[in-house]
Amino acid sequence: MEFRLQDRAIEITSKTIHKWENLNRRSNVVLPPQTTDKKNTTPYNIKLLRQFRPSFTLLFITLNTLIYFLIDNPFNNEQVNLRKLIQFGAYSYPLIIQNNEYWRLITSTFLHIGFSHFIFNIGLILILGLLIERIYGSWQYLIIYLTSAVTGNLLSLFWIRNSVGAGASGAVFGVMGAMVAYGIWYKNKIPNYQKRIFGYRILPFIILDLIIGIWIPQINVAAHVGGFICGLISAVFIKPQIHRPKDSYRPFQSKAIGILAGTAAICCFAIAILHSFTDTPDIVDARVEVVMDTIKSQNSIIREYEIRAKRRYNRQDFEALELLYLEQLQNNPKNETWLNKLKSFYSRALELDPSNKSWNENLLALYLRNVQGTKNETSELTDYINICKKVAEKHGYHEPLYRNLEIFLQHALTLASHENQPATQNELEKFYNSAIEVDTANPTWQNNLAWYYVERKIKPTKALTLARNAVKLDPSNSTLLDTLAWAYMRNKNHIKSLHVFETVFWNVSQPNKNNISENQAAEESSWQGLTTLIDGFNSIPNSHDFAHAFSDFYRRLSTDLAQNTDLQAKLTEAFEHFKSLKAN
Repeated sequence: MEFRLQDRAIEITSKTIHKWENLNRRSNVVLPPQTTDKKNTTPYNIKLLRQFRPSFTLLFITLNTLIYFLIDNPFNNEQVNLRKLIQFGAYSYPLIIQNNEYWRLITSTFLHIGFSHFIFNIGLILILGLLIERIYGSWQYLIIYLTSAVTGNLLSLFWIRNSVGAGASGAVFGVMGAMVAYGIWYKNKIPNYQKRIFGYRILPFIILDLIIGIWIPQINVAAHVGGFICGLISAVFIKPQIHRPKDSYRPFQSKAIGILAGTAAICCFAIAILHSFTDTPDIVDARVEVVMDTIKSQNSIIREYEIRAKRRYNRQDFEALELLYLEQLQNNPKNETWLNKLKSFYSRALELDPSNKSWNENLLALYLRNVQGTKNETSELTDYINICKKVAEKHGYHEPLYRNLEIFLQHALTLASHENQPATQNELEKFYNSAIEVDTANPTWQNNLAWYYVERKIKPTKALTLARNAVKLDPSNSTLLDTLAWAYMRNKNHIKSLHVFETVFWNVSQPNKNNISENQAAEESSWQGLTTLIDGFNSIPNSHDFAHAFSDFYRRLSTDLAQNTDLQAKLTEAFEHFKSLKAN
């Protein structure tokens, strides 16, 4: 028999037709009995999920809440005081190690400092704890939670020794570690809609939280890291309850370990409660004193501020650390350790805030007070120069920084040996030219380079050009005028030099409360310049014209500044000296 399907002919034998007829005659098809696969645990897992009761998650939330409301009022802005924290079992290195109060490793995880700290941890326990307890089972969750909390505090003993700690952060990070481990080991058994909250995908959030903890000194990063590692390792060795066969013996082991851990925690709470009821106020005060001695010890405070300074720039923290260093240096003036620490401190402070006037002035003061005149001044001065150069190369021009670099280079020139004098002079001259180039509106650098040439009696024409440019920028500045007068003298223009000196004397005699010290220095330098002019009178080519100019100079100042008795006395002395030289 055959039938046609479209263009194809299909042949059907009688044997095939007979089989079809037999199938139609069957009344009931008896299926073979279903074999039970011991590895198929799906019905058991579903039953577990339906019977799930978040017992320990709710217990932890209840305990944290009761303890928080017992020792602190969430409606007050003030945080719980130190005495209450210590009395109810807060973390403290000296009390745990020196007083053997190891129960604080557990009790501190149920204390919180401030309402925001409490709410944040409780929220994470509620969200993450319910999830992990549902997956791993209550007793396994209890093991992960408590061991992570204790491990976080144990790791803190190596780093946190000068502060009081509290909070469930170590346990919370242990739960996060369990979530990472579960997502990695059982990634093929997790539904797709849940994969985003397990395994590697939550690592960025954990790393971000750790980074934030590094920048905020109040956060105990060691407890976070210790709890996370413990939770990660614990979850590897503890098999989730929803993936375990019904007749597995491991739940009994986990339950026994969980009971042991819970009993230990209860004992710790019992000890803390016993202490809170039996300790006299004197005993509590003694504990507080032990903690305060650790917190307030100078070295611990310095370490705390050093950690803050490494994390971020905060001017108040830097100023506090600077005062601590200065105090140590004052108590140990011959101790080079604190001197080097201060030098490194100012180097970092200037890198973070190069225009800060205080850091620049204090760096200079440190050199002048503790380095200048010592046997190691040459090598130390090189360090100070390199500090300023490094900051200048990184951050560009800042006037206070450049002023320090100028002073250091000038000192280096005075200390340089005869062989090193040319190189040091070139370095200082190069510095002035670079400063003039980047700060054209500032007359200081042009004036100082002009004075550099005047003092060494080199490049007189260039010195005069620089001095003129500086005076154009600030015509009433006595210091700039004094440099210009000396530059005229070096260029053999003695009459113009005398006229500029006259302007300096007139300026400094006017009542001006600003720049008193600079005016005094300019006046003293101008008197020296005038004396130099008078002493060189006989070598002046146009001595007759200069004599006439000097007479007018004396007459004008004597008339205009008649009330200034000191100036009159100096003028009279200078004029008498001039007359004696002229007569000879």
